[in-house]
Amino acid sequence: MEGLLANCEPMSDLQALVIQPVYSLKAADALVSFLGKHKDLQKLYIKLSLPAALDPRIIPLLSSGKFSNLLSLSLSWDGPGREEDTRPHIATIAEESIAAIGRIVSLEQLYLSAGQQAGWRCQWLVDHEILRANFKGLTKLKKLAIDRDTYRTIDELEVEAYYSDKVLRHADWLRAHEALGVNEDLEDDDVPYDEIFERGHRDLMLAEAEKNAATLPSLEWIFCGQWPMAIEEHENGKVKAAVPLTKERDSCWTALNRMFSMETND
Repeated sequence: MEGLLANCEPMSDLQALVIQPVYSLKAADALVSFLGKHKDLQKLYIKLSLPAALDPRIIPLLSSGKFSNLLSLSLSWDGPGREEDTRPHIATIAEESIAAIGRIVSLEQLYLSAGQQAGWRCQWLVDHEILRANFKGLTKLKKLAIDRDTYRTIDELEVEAYYSDKVLRHADWLRAHEALGVNEDLEDDDVPYDEIFERGHRDLMLAEAEKNAATLPSLEWIFCGQWPMAIEEHENGKVKAAVPLTKERDSCWTALNRMFSMETND
């Protein structure tokens, strides 16, 4: 890839670009050089790449103010993998990079992901408060996808197994019980275990979505916690409510590919 990008002449009509994983600094530098010749890009999709390629090289260029036509951005950070010596297998995105992305004010849709990109392991321990604090300037953002995210429940459990362990914090568990109309005197065994977790998790994601909608004035759609949600306005726009678009959690793999890359086939 390095040679192709380094030797490529500027293409005046290039509007959308999908880049394969960037796993070397040489490839990252070649991509930076190529992007520097194509500042009119409207859609950029970079597959799972090294943090050392994204954080100090690619993202500073994109957030430099020179990509004022960029409407759609998709970025994925490589994580700790699955080896025993890299436990606890928590993927992160540097706050400096999140802040830099928050300065790309032309964005209308944004996809972020980190860690394992397939299978039961979800490793990005996302902090929604940090995202909101840094994205409040993205006033044109209509679609936000937070993918392969996970959440902490109790210290004894691996965060990457959140969706398979299906354990909620105690307060969230009680709220899910109440939402399902479960009698407090009943034992947990009388209620489907999965049903309590799924209801509690869904409600947590709806709450996060509504907080995002309160921060992002143009937000119409959000994906987090494996839930696609629409943002609906009530009371003449004064109140924004998140509405689930599926009956259960969904990876939305096909929909996300179509939305953020250039996939068109079923």
